Amino acid sequence: MSDRIICGYKPSRLGSNPARWPRGTTIRYRVALAGLPGIDRDLFCRVFRAACDSWQAVCGIEFLEVESRESLTVTTMSQQPGGVLADAELPYLQGRTTPLQMRFDAREPWAVGTPIPANRIGLQVVAEHELGHVLGLDHGGTDLMRPVYDPRMTIGEWERGLTVEAYGPPRPKQPSPVDPVADQELFRLVTRAGGLVLLVREGLTVERMK
Repeated sequence: MSDRIICGYKPSRLGSNPARWPRGTTIRYRVALAGLPGIDRDLFCRVFRAACDSWQAVCGIEFLEVESRESLTVTTMSQQPGGVLADAELPYLQGRTTPLQMRFDAREPWAVGTPIPANRIGLQVVAEHELGHVLGLDHGGTDLMRPVYDPRMTIGEWERGLTVEAYGPPRPKQPSPVDPVADQELFRLVTRAGGLVLLVREGLTVERMK
């Protein structure tokens, strides 16, 4: 347990924010930072994607990383170490023409993986907390959306209930589309090698190639 304030968002009262994205929204985000101390951009993007996936597993909002035309920009701020770790804007979208902002303090001692050392800050749990704000959640509950940082924080029943009420349950996963060009190339390779292959899609054998 820590007494660190996880982010700079200060609601007028707990649970007071009424803003929501429309149901079925895909939040397009762009990572506009080179990395954090000890965490390069590629690793940051992987951890941030994992945080997005945690929310996608809970409710019917999806996240998509893009290079332009984004609805959320992820960047940095430079606060004094030991202060606010990160912040994010909530989806007050009426009339807004610029992306929402999420910022991570570039001077904090960030870390990834488990366990998180006692003198460092877990990047994924902070990202998940800030994404809760992006989804419209205030500080509240006894788990992820508490305003005080704890590396053990996770999406709890309070967060789950509010986001499912707002956005519905997780969307069903769509099967990956079949690439006919890749199928033909595989056929040519197998034919030249004189091999035998059974193509299996969705658990069914759909073609036999000699």
